[in-house]
Amino acid sequence: MAIKQRACPACGTEIRDPKTDKCPFCGEGVKRPLHKGLWVMIGISTLVLVGGIILHGTVFPHGATEPGGEGAVDEPESYTAVELQTLFQELDGNADRAKELYQDQYVQFEGQIVILDGDGAYIRVKDGNADAWNAPTILCYVTNREQRGFLELASKGDRITVRGRITGVGQVRGYTLKIYEIE
Repeated sequence: MAIKQRACPACGTEIRDPKTDKCPFCGEGVKRPLHKGLWVMIGISTLVLVGGIILHGTVFPHGATEPGGEGAVDEPESYTAVELQTLFQELDGNADRAKELYQDQYVQFEGQIVILDGDGAYIRVKDGNADAWNAPTILCYVTNREQRGFLELASKGDRITVRGRITGVGQVRGYTLKIYEIE
């Protein structure tokens, strides 16, 4: 591949060294070709874009929206009341059976807030009767501003009622839920 040559704007001499900033004949300042800086900017922009996509995908999975964003909510007419203790016993006994029973089910449960995300994207809820500090929790994703506003006034340890759709069931990650209503 041939090196693209530049001409000095003052004297017109061809400059063969692509790294030089001055004309070797008259000493006039010469700008470097734009294409090198352009490729660097394209590369940096691509890395930032890919990083943003990866970050967004891990923070707001399973259809949750950005905090404060309005997500399309496909609310059902009714929810099945479940006890968190029952959910966790089913999962501990046989994760595959728990997935068959609860995956994509619309449920309602009462629990205690264990974790409130600083960005308002999710909360973790445990069985209110569980005393252990390491009790299993269900990861609940916030889907709209109203829920986020409610959680801004809540505190760790508060008892709440959550209604939503279970979007994930697994032995390692446990349950994940998309919140439709919270009180």
